[in-house]
Amino acid sequence: QQTRTLTATFVSSFTAFGSTVERRTVLIAEVVVPEISVETASFGATVVGQSGGTATVLIRNESGLPVDIDAAGTSTTSFVVQSLTPAPPVTLQPGQTITAVVEFLPQAVGTLSDSLLVESGAPCALTANGLLDGEGIPQPIVDATLSIGDMSAKVDELLDIAVMVDKDLGPAQITGWAGSISFNRTMLYPMEVVYEGTLSSAMQVQMQYDNASGTVSLTADGAEVSAGAGTLVIVRCRVLVGNAISTPVTLSNDFGFTNGYASVVGRQSGSFDLIEYCLPGDRLVTDRPGFILHQNRPNPVSVSEKSVTAISYNLPEETSVVLDLYDMIGRHVRRIDEGHRNEGLHTLNLDITDLKPGTYVYVLRSSAHTAVRKMVVVR
Repeated sequence: QQTRTLTATFVSSFTAFGSTVERRTVLIAEVVVPEISVETASFGATVVGQSGGTATVLIRNESGLPVDIDAAGTSTTSFVVQSLTPAPPVTLQPGQTITAVVEFLPQAVGTLSDSLLVESGAPCALTANGLLDGEGIPQPIVDATLSIGDMSAKVDELLDIAVMVDKDLGPAQITGWAGSISFNRTMLYPMEVVYEGTLSSAMQVQMQYDNASGTVSLTADGAEVSAGAGTLVIVRCRVLVGNAISTPVTLSNDFGFTNGYASVVGRQSGSFDLIEYCLPGDRLVTDRPGFILHQNRPNPVSVSEKSVTAISYNLPEETSVVLDLYDMIGRHVRRIDEGHRNEGLHTLNLDITDLKPGTYVYVLRSSAHTAVRKMVVVR
């Protein structure tokens, strides 16, 4: 402990019998100065935003007098006091300590420092501090390649287009990604985006389809991409009768991560081949598609699970189109007037909420053509 010697002189005087008498008294006192010691702590290099662990820092009363500790803390968010035992305000007897647990959470790159500042108000006001230091380092970048494989399927089958990632994205802290996939629009029709069981299972994934260009645009956010390599997302498509038997399935050049610590260093597109596209005496694929009515999807369709079923058709020329729905005894159930439609592939959504379970016939008519298919409605 530290001591300090204080000296003072007391002077008094009086006059007697015409003379002045002066008396001096010297006062000497030894004062004990309260002293608090605070240990220092150094942390290793730590990735910004991650924990560099904790250190135990002792605050000790080094004097021979009790000392009241009012508060102890840091001034930056990179060094966080997790606990003080015993917690202030507290009186420390000579030699007693407070145990402080400090965590290093670097918020910037570079050498970082702070102090564990201790404040005391009795027996006199004083402060003490212990140096804290550490280094924040950048998050390592994960260099990933995105890819789509080569696929094949038959007409009316469902095809899963999977976007694959070759590196573990867990350390990259990615909370968003976006991009698009394009293909021959006459061969594939996107039904839904599937993210359950993929690396994006915790995220909100949105899909938009531009039928004119055959481009599916995808965005994901709201949570982190799961750890591991594998399937990022799946676009589920219906295979159509188109104007070709093969199409590239292309990842856009901007398909990538919108934040986090990962970079897309490569994009490998895939392809789709239509198989078993010839039926006896009837070639399904031509250079110029004819008047074609596709099977509704899904089929059978459940009124308890779906409110609509999708019916696609292809027109060889610009024309007016109507679709009629009949039950199996020939009663007319509904007519949908599609109006004037351009050449090419079209899709209408048929509301089935008021249909009874059973088999129905739907007939597509234009000014020059008629096509018929059956559909099944179940509960």
